[in-house]
Amino acid sequence: MKAKKFLMVLLATCSMGSLAAKEFETTILHLDASVFTMDAARDMSDPEVTPPHNWLSASGVEWTSSNCYARNIASPAHVGKAVAWGGADIAATGDATTPALDLRASEGEQIRLIIKITAGSNKSGSMVIKLDETPLGTISASADGDSGTGSTSFGGKYYTFVYPIANGTASSHLRFTHSKIDVAGNLYVQEIKVIKEPVSLVKMDCSAVSGSTKEMSDETGTYTWKTVFGEQIAANTTSAFCYAQNPASPTHIGKSVRLGGSSGNGAFTISDLDLLAPNQTKVKLYFEATTGSSNKDWKLDVTLNGSSSVASIPTLDYTTQWYEYDLEITNGTANSSITFTGSINSGTGNAQIYIRNLRIYYEPISTGIGRVSTEKLQIYPTIFTGELQVSSQLQSLEIYTISGVKVKNFGNIQSAINTSDLSSGYYILKLTDENGKHFSTKALKK
Repeated sequence: MKAKKFLMVLLATCSMGSLAAKEFETTILHLDASVFTMDAARDMSDPEVTPPHNWLSASGVEWTSSNCYARNIASPAHVGKAVAWGGADIAATGDATTPALDLRASEGEQIRLIIKITAGSNKSGSMVIKLDETPLGTISASADGDSGTGSTSFGGKYYTFVYPIANGTASSHLRFTHSKIDVAGNLYVQEIKVIKEPVSLVKMDCSAVSGSTKEMSDETGTYTWKTVFGEQIAANTTSAFCYAQNPASPTHIGKSVRLGGSSGNGAFTISDLDLLAPNQTKVKLYFEATTGSSNKDWKLDVTLNGSSSVASIPTLDYTTQWYEYDLEITNGTANSSITFTGSINSGTGNAQIYIRNLRIYYEPISTGIGRVSTEKLQIYPTIFTGELQVSSQLQSLEIYTISGVKVKNFGNIQSAINTSDLSSGYYILKLTDENGKHFSTKALKK
C-alpha cells in the first residue's frame, strides 16, 4: 500500500469465496404484504385474525389499527397482495400506528421511510403520514401519480415515496391515516420500510445500464455518468475510455462500468467532493471490482486529489467473481477529487477492469466496528508467533492481510488458533463474539 501517511486502508476486503456485497442498510421496520394468501375480513390488529394476515406476520411487530385489512386482490390485477387502508363504506377509513421504534440517527447516518402504495379504480383516497405528531407528508391518489408533482392521478401500478426522518426519538411512532371522499377510495400498501444507512456523498447504481459503445462522458450516449451517479455527481465526473456494460460473457460481470477498451486504458475522476469527516465519523470509499479477460496482469489505482494513493490493486489473481474494497479516507479536504485509473503491468493492449456499487459515505465511529477493549480482550497476544489465544467463545474470526485479502476464516472458536502457515507481517483480525457483537484489531505475526 502506497503513501499510508495520506490515506490508510481500514479494511480492503477481497473475499476469496463467493462475494456478498456489503450491506449498508439496517432495517428498523419492514412491512411486506407478500405473505398474504387471501382477503381477510377483520382488521389486522384484531386478535381473531389468523397468521399470516396480521401485523405481526407481515412486519414482525404489532401495530394498532382500524379498518386495515390483508388483501390478495385479483382485480384490479395490479393491486395483488397488499394492506388495504379503508373498508366497505365511506366512514371506514384506515388508520394504523407502529409500535415504538428507535428512530435516532448518529452523526453521519440518515433514517428513511419508504412506502409503496397504489389505488384501485377509484383515485379519491389520500394518506397523511406522521412521525409522532409531526407530518412527514401526504400522498394523494388523485394527484401524486407523477412522482408527487401534483399533476397526475395514480395509474395501474405501485408508486414509491421516500421520506427522510429527522428528530426521531428512542420511542417514536409512525402513523398512517387514510381519508376518502368515495366509498371505493381505499389505498393499498404493498411495502413499508424504515431503514438506517450512512449518508452517502457518492452512490453508483448500475441497475439501469446495458451495453454501450459510447464513452460515458458522451452525452449523446444512452448510458452516461448521469445514469449511474445521478445529475449532480455526473456534472462533476470526467472520464476517458469508460463504458456502461452488461456483458453476457463472462456471466459473473453483469451491469457495471468498464474502465478501458480497444482504444485505451480507462480512467474517471469525481471532483468537487467535500471529504471532511463530520464529528464522530469516518469518510469511507467502497467499491467492487473484477475483470473478464484471460489476460489480467493489470492494476487499478485509486488516488486522492491526483497524487495521494488510496490503493494500488493488482488484478492478476482475480478469478470469475467480484472483489470488495472498503477504504478509509483520512486526508480529504472540502474540495477533493477521487480518480480511478486502470493500467497494465506487463504485456500489450489495454486494461479492462469492471467496477460497480461505488459509494463514498460516512461511517459513524460510535456505531462502526469496535476495537477490542483491554477490559474484555477476547483474542491475544497482538504480537504472536504461532498461536492466537481466545479468552471467551467466538462465533467467528476472519483474518485479513493489511492490504485487505482474507486469508483465514474460523467458526465457533473456543480454544487456541494455529497460525503457523501465516507469513510474518501485520494482520487485521475481525471477530464476532458469542452475543453477535463485532470487533476488529490489528496484530503482528513475527
